[in-house]
Amino acid sequence: MESGDELYDVVVDAEAQQGGESIRFVTIVPYGRWYPSGHYSSIVIWALALFTLWIASYESANEYRSSWKKISKAVGDGVLVFQTSAATNGSATGARRERAQTEDT
Repeated sequence: MESGDELYDVVVDAEAQQGGESIRFVTIVPYGRWYPSGHYSSIVIWALALFTLWIASYESANEYRSSWKKISKAVGDGVLVFQTSAATNGSATGARRERAQTEDT
């Protein structure tokens, strides 16, 4: 107990106020509470967790980014990337464009 000496002094003072008789009850009301302090290792753990999440999200979206580059290049070259409903029905107006040679289309 960190403040045992103070508690002992309270009991001795209460006994002195009773006239030297033994004390039956001593009421102690604590007003302060110990709170744990932060440690630098918790900041390091948070930083590592954020870095791990950032790398995981970046790498998981890599396929979308590479596909989007291929699709936008094909659209820029005038290649049909996505089949429209008019083209599938055979009622496309104008010349038909060739399909893009990508894995995703």
